[in-house]
Amino acid sequence: MNIRAIAAIDKKRGLANEHGIPWKLPGDIAYVREKTQGGAVIMGYGTYTELTKPLVGRRSFVFYDGMEPLREGFEAVTDLVEFMKNPPDNLWLFGGAGLFAQTIQYANELYLTQLKEDFECTKFFPEYRDDFELSWESDLQRENEVRYTFQIWKRKD
Repeated sequence: MNIRAIAAIDKKRGLANEHGIPWKLPGDIAYVREKTQGGAVIMGYGTYTELTKPLVGRRSFVFYDGMEPLREGFEAVTDLVEFMKNPPDNLWLFGGAGLFAQTIQYANELYLTQLKEDFECTKFFPEYRDDFELSWESDLQRENEVRYTFQIWKRKD
C-alpha cells in the first residue's frame, strides 16, 4: 500500500502562518495536481476551509470532529486511526500541520517542494529526516522570486 504526503515547506519546515500559505507558486500547484490526480487526498479541517470545492479528479476526505456537515463532494473522516487501517488506494496526505503530525508514521514517501528561504511560518511539517532518505531532487526552480526544488523522500528500511 502506497501512502504519500505532499507538501511545500520552507527551509525551517514551515507550512503556513496565521494567514495561510505565504507563497504563491503556480509550478508547485501544477505539480501537486499532476501527482495526486486520480488518487485520494485526506486533509484536516483547516485545509478544507481554504478550498472552495473538492479537488477535481480526486476523492477528497476531511478529518474533523463531524459536528457540522461538509460541502458536497467532500467525505468525512471522524476516526483517523480506523481510516488508516484500510485507506483507499493511492492516498495522499494533504495537510495541514496537525494532519501531517498525526499521519506521517503511515507514509512510505514524502513529495516535498523544498523552498530555499525562511517564510517565518507558525505551522510546521513534522521532523522527517531520521525516518526518510532523499531519493530524488529536481533542478532548482525559480518562480515569483522564490527558489525551490521538488524532492521525493522514501522511508528508510
